[in-house]
Amino acid sequence: MFGKRMMSKLKSRKGETLVEALIAVLIIALASFVLLGSVMSAYKINKTVKASDVQFKAMVQAAEQEHASLNEDKSKLTVGDKSFDISLTEW
Repeated sequence: MFGKRMMSKLKSRKGETLVEALIAVLIIALASFVLLGSVMSAYKINKTVKASDVQFKAMVQAAEQEHASLNEDKSKLTVGDKSFDISLTEW
């Protein structure tokens, strides 16, 4: 029984042709190239964003240190003959 069914499938002309198989392979190859291009583009964008993020964090840290050093400075306020030490802070 199994042998007859196999022989009938082998003799059958129904199925994919070589051209159809090659077109399917071509479509898969094109889709993979598009996907690879998208992944590479995302990688480059991520690398650029990471570099700019490092610069941004360094600038924020420098600004915070500058702000902290300004807040630590004390100034003198003189009113008449009295002198007061005041701390400069933001409210």
